Amino acid sequence: MPLPFLLRLAIKNLPTNLLATSIAHYYVLIRIMKNHKLRAIKMGADC
Repeated sequence: MPLPFLLRLAIKNLPTNLLATSIAHYYVLIRIMKNHKLRAIKMGADC
């Protein structure tokens, strides 16, 4: 498989990869925020 073909394939798939990556990061961020909020609420209840 020649390199230009792989390069073209990578460039063509770049937007999809970026989208998937950003969605994954967003999802992780939301989960972290939710966990942090829950922990903050628990701490507030403990105080």
